[in-house]
Amino acid sequence: MSRSLVQALAGACLALSFSAQAAVSSFQSLSAFQTATTSNVNARLVDFESPASSLGAAAFTVSGSVGAGTALRVTTNPFWTTSGTHFLGDTDAGNLDQLVGGDSVTFSFATAVHAFGLYVVTVSDTQPGDLTLRAGAHSISNGPQSQAITDGQGTYAYFLGLSASTPAEGFSSITLSTSNAGLYVFSVDDVRHSSLSAVPEPEGWALASVGLALGGLVVARRRRQG
Repeated sequence: MSRSLVQALAGACLALSFSAQAAVSSFQSLSAFQTATTSNVNARLVDFESPASSLGAAAFTVSGSVGAGTALRVTTNPFWTTSGTHFLGDTDAGNLDQLVGGDSVTFSFATAVHAFGLYVVTVSDTQPGDLTLRAGAHSISNGPQSQAITDGQGTYAYFLGLSASTPAEGFSSITLSTSNAGLYVFSVDDVRHSSLSAVPEPEGWALASVGLALGGLVVARRRRQG
């Protein structure tokens, strides 16, 4: 086999390796997030409404930077939320157990997940870009109020989600951070996470095929030269 052919195959292999690099998509819509992750496995919704869907039973732990004297917890108050009556808030009775602008919440997994999303329930004072979900170098922030769902009485819920396209990229730690300290209250509800199957993606199969072909041709060339 000619050197030029080997180089061409090597180039194709390299090109495919770049196309197979892990990519992460961001979402401000639950429906788009669900469409993108429909083939994922081990999907879980934590809505905080039952013992089976509580922090104690969750696959993640939560920690955060919250106001002095308060701590993260599942609580309930007479505010609208995206499911049931329970949500992830704190022990701030003055704000009816809701977090405030400037607080953050970190979700930590023992085994990395490949898709993660949640609703941030907040008030009309929240501005675009005030809420950010971040995993490593990847992040998504809230858009305008028109993208949120609402109870029609001044409460809005923004969906934020991240999804990896290959098993090579996973999220072990995801942080929801907020800006404009103290200017608004918020809570978290309907946390979703799932994983990709270990079955290679189509580009992974293509990369493997090129690699095998290149290896076979090199072996054949060596035999002829011997």
